[in-house]
Amino acid sequence: MGTFVISDGNQIDVEPAREVASSTLESFLLGPAFGELLHQRAYWPVHASAILTEMGAVICAGRSGSGKSAIAAMLAKRGYKILADEICAISLDDAPLVFPARPCLILKPDVIKELGKATTDFRSAGKNTDRYVLPLGEQFHGQGAPLHGFYILETGDNTESTLTRVHGGQKLAALTRSTYRARQASGAEPGILEHILKIASKIQAVVLLRSASTGLEQTCDLLEADFARNGLG
Repeated sequence: MGTFVISDGNQIDVEPAREVASSTLESFLLGPAFGELLHQRAYWPVHASAILTEMGAVICAGRSGSGKSAIAAMLAKRGYKILADEICAISLDDAPLVFPARPCLILKPDVIKELGKATTDFRSAGKNTDRYVLPLGEQFHGQGAPLHGFYILETGDNTESTLTRVHGGQKLAALTRSTYRARQASGAEPGILEHILKIASKIQAVVLLRSASTGLEQTCDLLEADFARNGLG
């Protein structure tokens, strides 16, 4: 692919390999390289999408394939605005802010179909992927928003999807696991765990355990009902 050197939180030098596709470079630059840049800048990079609600930004974090982007896309279709996808930059101060990122979502073909759209209307996300780039347009929120809630997406063999609020050490562990490239955090920001602990004391954290039998629409219904219970909708 090439060589990427990230320096002082303000510079990324790229020496691409011969004949590497520009989309491949873009994917790495806006993924791992950007995540390292945020660590160097002492931000908390979270592997998540971020949705704007009436009370502030809500994070939907999870591993690759957990449905972060799909949920953001469906909520955007329902009128919510999106701040970020894949990597969310959160400030590590007394009033943490979620900052906007790319004004698009990267989606699988089945999600695009469920949104009532055709893949032929969008450009490919890269040479070696089956995903497509969905521009957010007016559904993108281009300003920072206060962090208000945190959902952790997990999958299991349960018969139905459930929401469970987590507290104490379980909450701290869940938030820490959501850090993008968590192995980098120890060398980038000495006090990152202390910062996450402070953030954990100020927000609600909920584990959304998704059932394979629960579709995208039903999952978003579940989230919206929880938003309403907490004054987020």
